[in-house]
Amino acid sequence: ITRKNAMNPALLNDKKYHIYPTVAAELYNITLDFKYNVDGIGDLALVRFLFEAVIKSTEILKTDNGLKLQLIRTLENLAEYPTRVEDEVKVWADVLDGKKLIYNIPWNMMPVFPGEQVTLNSSPKDLKIANDSYNTVITEGGNDLVFNPMVEARLGRLDLAKLKRNIKYNLMPNGSCTDKVSVSGGRYSDYKTDFNFMARMGVWVENFALTAPINEGLMQSVDGIIRVFPSWDSTDAKFENLRAVGAFLVSSEKKDGEIINVTVLSEKGGLCRVINPWPGRTFEIIRDRKRSTKKGNLIELELRPRDIIKLSPSSR
Repeated sequence: ITRKNAMNPALLNDKKYHIYPTVAAELYNITLDFKYNVDGIGDLALVRFLFEAVIKSTEILKTDNGLKLQLIRTLENLAEYPTRVEDEVKVWADVLDGKKLIYNIPWNMMPVFPGEQVTLNSSPKDLKIANDSYNTVITEGGNDLVFNPMVEARLGRLDLAKLKRNIKYNLMPNGSCTDKVSVSGGRYSDYKTDFNFMARMGVWVENFALTAPINEGLMQSVDGIIRVFPSWDSTDAKFENLRAVGAFLVSSEKKDGEIINVTVLSEKGGLCRVINPWPGRTFEIIRDRKRSTKKGNLIELELRPRDIIKLSPSSR
């Protein structure tokens, strides 16, 4: 297969790096003309994730500057995520020229999870296409019990009631969860497929990660900025020592719809960044038994190893 017929000819002279062949698993497979095997969104998102991780590593270790520059140039010219228009709204597609399908997992949401390229701190434009894309996703119950709520949590829209219903639907007698069919019309048929057929195949280990979307709803730090209760409804909740990026242990409580306090313990020291849990309000910081009042959307403090800071809403 030559490069000419393996890729869309329109891409040959756009001076972008393209990834092929790619496969949206369990959907298209490999075709002779690679029509649906170019610039898979999962590959693009994870390449960006990997390259950014290596770039950051070179900065921390102060080495391989040549590699760092090469990766930066590659990322600057890497193909954009594939898109399509649905109901007059631009959304992410699974692959270049991809069509609307019923997925086993939300393939077109890979830039949110696990790619970590779009977070709550992303631009309004990126968050809009991420949310519009998720609004169009239809998954069939193949492996989506954890995947869907992880995407929701990362976008600040975790639906706890739906998650509880899905857990109850997929619950096994031994307390683990299988993946029961939830939608027909994709790989599954309404009249030929036993909705419970996967339960006979053993344990589905990805479902052991069911605590992950709960954790992400309580506290997020995927982009190095700590957010408490970023994706939580009015349900009262309390958590202790959830680990955040940068070796910080975070504790907080929410009651009657209000965040009461936040405590951060720094294990290794370093810059601690926290989104103000009380938007538009001043807050108090207790550190080394000293109390100060601050305001603003972002809290940034350089902490020493074993430092503890406590945040609470100001009464003034």
